[in-house]
Amino acid sequence: MIRNFTSLLIITGLTLTFLFFWDSSPEELLGTPASKDTITATQEYPSNIIINHISHHYDDAGKLNYLFNAEEVHHFQMNSKRPSNKDHTEITQPRITLYRDNGTPWQIRSDSGQSTKHGSVITMIGNVIVWQIDAAGFKSELTTTKLVVMPDKQYAETDKPVMLKAPDSTTTAIGMQALLKQDKIKLLSRVRGLYEAP
Repeated sequence: MIRNFTSLLIITGLTLTFLFFWDSSPEELLGTPASKDTITATQEYPSNIIINHISHHYDDAGKLNYLFNAEEVHHFQMNSKRPSNKDHTEITQPRITLYRDNGTPWQIRSDSGQSTKHGSVITMIGNVIVWQIDAAGFKSELTTTKLVVMPDKQYAETDKPVMLKAPDSTTTAIGMQALLKQDKIKLLSRVRGLYEAP
């Protein structure tokens, strides 16, 4: 009886040791940092690719907060075993629609983008356009080259040059912060405006 129990313990120990070594990389076992080639290889190949991505995001009350879609989404998971804060997503043709309780939604689009912090921050890059058409049919439009968006909070910011066009005015500035749910846009510096007389 004792001999059978001892044999079972030895077999279990050997199995666990084998699984540990099987599941561990040489860098983890030897305590050496991963080589630059290993890191580059991990970053070059996405763990997931989605074509024609569409996702709906709701607030705590169950109302549609924003809609996100993209032509292509390439997700890179830096640690193959578990998600981490270093994970990121490369996006082609991202588009975000931010919904509000009162008023028409804000639309944001760009040529490309990157999502970090588990999707809570989306950086829109290249030909960024933010626009809204109000109930009277008038369009307000903001353009820039780079925009950091936190879609859950309906917040956006940039430190790049921006141009804001309204039906009767054009305003340029360097840097902008926007609380889009409240229709509040703060231009940060070098603000210049051109107004058209009625």
